[in-house]
Amino acid sequence: MTNMKKTHFLIVIVLAIFTMSSCLKDDAQPTPQAIVTLLNSYPDASDVYYQMDGRIINNVSFPYKTYTSFRAFPGSKRLEVMSRLENKMLIDTTMNYADSTFYTGFVYGAVGKPKFIRTTDSPVENLGEKAAARFVQLGNGVAKVTFQIGDQEVAAFKDRVQENKNTVSEAQIFRPINTGTFKVTAKD
Repeated sequence: MTNMKKTHFLIVIVLAIFTMSSCLKDDAQPTPQAIVTLLNSYPDASDVYYQMDGRIINNVSFPYKTYTSFRAFPGSKRLEVMSRLENKMLIDTTMNYADSTFYTGFVYGAVGKPKFIRTTDSPVENLGEKAAARFVQLGNGVAKVTFQIGDQEVAAFKDRVQENKNTVSEAQIFRPINTGTFKVTAKD
């Protein structure tokens, strides 16, 4: 009987060692994903929600001047921007998402004419003591806008027309600027 207890104890110890050692191996790979931020800058839709490939991204409404973020699996995805109050589709577009990439989507436009653009958000390397800023011109009813941060003049922020698919590649670039507290102005 004592031999049987020793054998049983030895088997339990061996099984425990194998069980514990299996926890040491962590071969799990991170799930590929993109990070997406969506901003509602469309004044005609006071309450929007977003769907990706027919699924509601989150069940919360996003009023004008608000945003949401979510993770997307890489690949081609259909994005729909829906007006909750009017129960109608404002935007229907398909975009590709890449792993480990950050994106910002903007819903904007004049009343009755919603538009959508998306930026790819890339970091600025070697900023040192500087900050980074970008200017995405979404204003309605103005031909060109210049955005100024204090007395700093950033050439890319001068005389910007309302963004579209042809101008967004330039607008999405973060530009180095001085750090500090500044008066920010937008002039047409």
